[in-house]
Amino acid sequence: TGVFAEETNKDSVQYTLPEQTITGSRIEQPWLNNASAITAITSQDQPKVRGLGLSDNLLLVPGLVALSRFGTDDIRLSVRGFGARSNSGVRGVRVLYDGIPESEPDGQTRLEGIEVGNLDRVEVLRGAGSALYGNAAGGVLNLRTAEAFPRLGIKAEGVVGGFGFSKIKVSAGTGPAHQDSALSASLDLTDFDFDIMEGRGGDGGTITLSQTHADGWREHSTYDGQIISGSWSSYGSPKSELRTMFYFTNVSADLPGTLTKAQFNTDPNQADTSYKRLDVRRATRKGRVGIHYRRHFSHDFTFDVTPYVAIKKLDRVRENEKFQAITRYIVGGTMQASWKGKIGSLETEAVGGLDQQLQDGPVSFFNNVNGDRGDSLLSQEQERQWGQGYFVQGDLEHLEHWGATAGLRYDNVLFYDEFLNKPTPTLRYQKDAITPRLSLRYHPLEETTVFGTVFGGFETPTLSETDNVVGYDLKPQKSLTVELGARAERTLCGLHGHAELTAYRMTISDAIVPDEISGETLFTNAAEAVHQGVEMSFRLEKPRLGFVGLSASLGEFVFSDYKTALGDFTDKKLAGVSPDLFGAVARWTPKDAFFAELTARYSGAAYANTENNKKADSWIVLGAAVGGQIPVKFMSAAWHVGAQNLTDEKYASFIQVNDSKGRYYESGMPFAVFGGISIGTKGL
Repeated sequence: TGVFAEETNKDSVQYTLPEQTITGSRIEQPWLNNASAITAITSQDQPKVRGLGLSDNLLLVPGLVALSRFGTDDIRLSVRGFGARSNSGVRGVRVLYDGIPESEPDGQTRLEGIEVGNLDRVEVLRGAGSALYGNAAGGVLNLRTAEAFPRLGIKAEGVVGGFGFSKIKVSAGTGPAHQDSALSASLDLTDFDFDIMEGRGGDGGTITLSQTHADGWREHSTYDGQIISGSWSSYGSPKSELRTMFYFTNVSADLPGTLTKAQFNTDPNQADTSYKRLDVRRATRKGRVGIHYRRHFSHDFTFDVTPYVAIKKLDRVRENEKFQAITRYIVGGTMQASWKGKIGSLETEAVGGLDQQLQDGPVSFFNNVNGDRGDSLLSQEQERQWGQGYFVQGDLEHLEHWGATAGLRYDNVLFYDEFLNKPTPTLRYQKDAITPRLSLRYHPLEETTVFGTVFGGFETPTLSETDNVVGYDLKPQKSLTVELGARAERTLCGLHGHAELTAYRMTISDAIVPDEISGETLFTNAAEAVHQGVEMSFRLEKPRLGFVGLSASLGEFVFSDYKTALGDFTDKKLAGVSPDLFGAVARWTPKDAFFAELTARYSGAAYANTENNKKADSWIVLGAAVGGQIPVKFMSAAWHVGAQNLTDEKYASFIQVNDSKGRYYESGMPFAVFGGISIGTKGL
């Protein structure tokens, strides 16, 4: 995948853009028929950057904030304000990696296992996540990798850059046995006629090893990571598909902490003194294996099952000087049945199924001996989470002019505790919810859709958040959203464009809000919050010339009723992220062997605390890159060089919300150059 993989196969005389099929919304539909705010990003749309975290890959998604902590894979991912409360990891957004949840039963997600260089396609469903995937009020991030190489081969890539960055990635893969198999570059695609499936066959797979190191632009921010990942797909039968996927990751990162405004203005790249003195850091090892099996019983009926297992070990030195060790054992799976047919004159699709996920393991605290785990076990707690969900969804379409989608999901989430000195498990938390969804769409013109959607949202606090509450049982936050939108796709005079415009209003009850008291992050429920805004995305492409992609969002995230013992925060704005965002990518490809691109990212000012008396200024960051192919006989080779933050903007890329010591700000990357080269067998 990548820039050249997309560009070299284009035909300047006969060019047909493939129909975009959306898979992250359970029922697989063309983009124009999906009545939800959804954005699909292919490998061609992704800027040519260093390739560490996901933040740059999501530049063209409106309403989404992906803020990296000192340039690593630890990002704050927020969709329409959901997820803003997280100071580490992802909250409120469900993350799927090749159809398997990276998110835990309580909704918490870490992204160390994602090799961004392997992503073939990213889909972001903004808002309607709970009605489809459960504990995710903010939406769904659906990450997908390619099943196989175009042909048998091997490819090596290397990137170096400023602040000690280096990455080496080696991939090997087989090609599918028949060309028809190459057309199905994802396990999720089923929008084919049966006679096409009968022509498919053969096996294919990939394996990738990557090593990444960064000294970081801040003190005490060294990062090291290794990932090995792969998959094997089999299409030996015209009626069945089988894909096995795995990854293992080993990551360590020194944490520099956040800064006060005075520290940030003096030297934004310094580390917090206590973090540096205590050598605060995090080390993660995680492995996952999953299988996806699909059986086509007929033209109309398909059955899918996806079991998976994972093990995660997290060690970290905390600011309270304790050494924390967390182990998670995860077993889960999804089963769903899909049916397509006709009811009278109505084209009909229906899907129903269940999701199950069980997580168990100890959380232990040890004494800290010069930054390493000591021999004294101070406390231990066995934590068990069980999430289960049952869903049904149906879609009707009449004469290709109008359609409707309705869905319903029931979720039940349970947390258990088992303490070291009390071996009997105790039910700490149990919450359930029913979340509905109803969408209507109308096609006033060919390749134009107008849609409206109403859906519910449900998000439990994470297990760590239920540990830290202000004097009462922390409730799950629930939401009701109304969306109105329009999208269109046109090809004219060799130019292909598509655009989407969406307006939304979300009413959130019992919104979960972080605060910090005596150095500990605690959580409360706000009575009600309102998130509303307008989102726009646009893409225009000319084959053999290039493309321009834009995304923009304007909005307001406000607490409409929020009174606690800490104060009255009614009418205050949500802290942590800005609703005003802009992203752009312009790529020029006058020849298959060359490209040049410019990128821009803007964020409006964002408050740092609930009182709204501290904030980070707005900022804009520009980037540029050029690259080309290297003529090598019997091989494929390419190069690229570029720079990030061309104007050397000093800005806060991450905000620690409601820090009791006023340490809110973490600096973004200063001006930095990077360059890379890849070489592989012919055609890769």
